[in-house]
Amino acid sequence: MSISKFRENIINSGCGKVIAIVVGAVVLGGVVFTSCSRQQVASTVIGKDGKEIAVIAEFGGQKLTVADLAEKSKEIGQQFGGAELPSEFQIMMDGQALSQLLDQAAITEIARQEGVALDDESVLKSFDTEIVNEKKRIREQLVTMGKLKDGATEDDFKKAFKEVSQGQDLDEQITQARKTLADQLKDTEKRASLLAKLAPTLLQIKLRRSISVTDQDVTTYVTEFTAKRIVFLDSKEPGKAEERAKKVVAEVRGGLSFDDAINKYSDEPAEANKKKSDRTVLVSGAQIDFSAENKAVAKLKVGDVSEPVKTFEGYSIVKLISSTPKPPKDFDKQKEQIKAEIERGRLTSIIREKVEAFKKSNKPRFNLKGFEALYDFTMLATDSSDPKVVQTKRDDVLKRALEVAKSKNNVDQGVGAMVYYAGTKQKANNPEISRATILPELELSTKLMTEVKDSPELHLDLADIYREMKKGTEAGEQLLAAARLNTKHDPSGQALFQAIATKIGDFKKDKLITDEVAAAVDKEQNRWREENKKIEAERAKAEAEEKKAREAAEKQQKDYEAAQKKKPAVKKE
Repeated sequence: MSISKFRENIINSGCGKVIAIVVGAVVLGGVVFTSCSRQQVASTVIGKDGKEIAVIAEFGGQKLTVADLAEKSKEIGQQFGGAELPSEFQIMMDGQALSQLLDQAAITEIARQEGVALDDESVLKSFDTEIVNEKKRIREQLVTMGKLKDGATEDDFKKAFKEVSQGQDLDEQITQARKTLADQLKDTEKRASLLAKLAPTLLQIKLRRSISVTDQDVTTYVTEFTAKRIVFLDSKEPGKAEERAKKVVAEVRGGLSFDDAINKYSDEPAEANKKKSDRTVLVSGAQIDFSAENKAVAKLKVGDVSEPVKTFEGYSIVKLISSTPKPPKDFDKQKEQIKAEIERGRLTSIIREKVEAFKKSNKPRFNLKGFEALYDFTMLATDSSDPKVVQTKRDDVLKRALEVAKSKNNVDQGVGAMVYYAGTKQKANNPEISRATILPELELSTKLMTEVKDSPELHLDLADIYREMKKGTEAGEQLLAAARLNTKHDPSGQALFQAIATKIGDFKKDKLITDEVAAAVDKEQNRWREENKKIEAERAKAEAEEKKAREAAEKQQKDYEAAQKKKPAVKKE
């Protein structure tokens, strides 16, 4: 078991930095950013194989390429077991990958601005410093686990580590990790990539020095807070949420009861058969750094009411109803772990705030408009503006995506088509938009998607769209195309076969397709059915042969055991 696995599976306190993260970065390798140099946006860069790689954008002084995005998308896709995803989900995954890569670029630049040295000597020095700190934390955890006595010798510590890490030698792992790190820093092809991966860790090391965790912080961490809140949504009255919140605070402090204020003013709906004021919010100490609202709750005394708090959806006012300390039984032993967890949470919060501030004042400079549309489309998912404002923004993004999708730029033409397709599908779910209005857009977006990914599912979607538009000829053509493209004989292929069979009947009933087209579809369905019979027969034959071989092996084992029992016992002299 590696050190990082030891930290993750045995200690799992989240306080490890260089051992758990630096070693992980060294082992993972892979390209993240092609260059850390400050250059103007170029259309391409030269990859390790000497071939040109298209540059998507520049951000934080770094050039992000299509190869970087493909690698990050693949990494995220592994969470789904490598399964092929529907197009609208694939574009969401690609958008998330692009967002993460831009955040990485921002963190690297923030690290530079914070004075984090990214030269080889400084990186190795930070590694050595953190190894000392990490060994101290591991020792403390082993004591807490009862695997090591307090004040134990260095030899006892190493033995305890080896015991819980399945025989791994701590010093050997540290030496090997440092050597690997030094070697990769010398590798000109891997160095920039490695530094981009290490920047978040080195930034945390720098910022950690300014964080002080007190005993009161630890006590707060193990306290459960009960609160009530009044919610003011931006979407209800755009631009007026803060003003409304301030007026209600003044009324409450002027004598209006908080419960009456909740029932009168809160935009948060009541639970079934209850009043709005019956709702309470539980906040554990571990959740304090998760949101501004939680932080406000933790600062209040019981009975106090906060000033307006900015939230993702608008503003809120909170009142603390009760606070109940709930320390664990072995609280004294866990204090150091809790301090480390608080520190980690604050570091995460600080870095997140710095990244958001950086992104507000620095915008990515895109070289490829399709990927720019992808990024803007992804950002709409977290846009808390008025729904009509968000829709206007979405329409602008889709307009730009459509222009790219119709272009002849092979690099991002497909990305533009996928953004336009996913956005049009979202619009189609808006009950305020009529089907008659959205159908032509659905038709165009799906047709453009078939040029990117010619799947039978897309042709089935087109068939349904043409059915709604009462275009029989086109509906029949798409149904036939779906049947011809159905070559899979797994559950997805079987489901497709059934869907096509159902639609043939429906289309005939609606008199949308001719007998000739229906016969052509039936022919393709019969082709699939016959192929499926052969595949199932081969599968059954293979299973029968496997069963026969297994039974023969079992019989051979039983015969051997029976023969052994019949052998006469050997008499001892």
